[in-house]
Amino acid sequence: MIPHTRKALLMVLLLLLAAQSITAQSRTEEAKKRLEGESDDIGVSALITFLEIGAEFMPEFFYFRAIRPDEVPLRYNAIPYYGRGRYNAGIRNFSGLEDDGKASLVQLRLNTSMPQGSLAMEQFSGELKWHIRYWAVHSRYEQLREATAPYPIRQFNVAAGRKFRFLENSDGALYLGFRTLGLGADHYTGPELMTDFSWYFREPFSAHYTYSSMAQTYGFINNHEFGLQLHRQNMSFGLSYRWLDILGVHFRTLSFGAGINF
Repeated sequence: MIPHTRKALLMVLLLLLAAQSITAQSRTEEAKKRLEGESDDIGVSALITFLEIGAEFMPEFFYFRAIRPDEVPLRYNAIPYYGRGRYNAGIRNFSGLEDDGKASLVQLRLNTSMPQGSLAMEQFSGELKWHIRYWAVHSRYEQLREATAPYPIRQFNVAAGRKFRFLENSDGALYLGFRTLGLGADHYTGPELMTDFSWYFREPFSAHYTYSSMAQTYGFINNHEFGLQLHRQNMSFGLSYRWLDILGVHFRTLSFGAGINF
């Protein structure tokens, strides 16, 4: 190949790369356009279905009231695995003894991103969960950053929930709350429906799943998180996989976290 041809090909390649850098748009920017109704490539029907579950219809599903006269009040263990055997593991305590377990339990957790791949994002989050007998309060702040985006994605939520009647080595609740999502200088807020579930399946491990959906004018913002944790006394360490869907624009990341119960 003659030198002039090589120079011409190199010039074309540089021009293509420059054009791509000018016209390319990050997923974060695309999500912002969809939230503002500026994108024409989606047809999202923002149909919101309200599910009302009454205690008189599903007393076996939620802790609305006692379903047996001798039902043991729900208490909590700060140490999920502590000599109670495989079938009595987890944060729930059904011994019925006032000096065994706690009437309330606070869980704190911090997560930070693992080494990132081409589609993964940087992440930092702090989470607080307060279990109070048959109620739960949840709050979380999170920041996600895409390598090519000019600004991060910030989320904050507060929600209150009612406990599920699941197995003794599990824990879960259904929450109603409020979430705000920030993209640059703009913020989007709305009501949120959330559920979480934890399964202490074998010492010293547990598996966790959280799902939330926030309604917006042009669709829904959905959050999913799967996690596996290792427990040591009242401490926990684990990996989490996060998947965020903003009106059809997907973001995901893998993070490492540490938590404490007290």
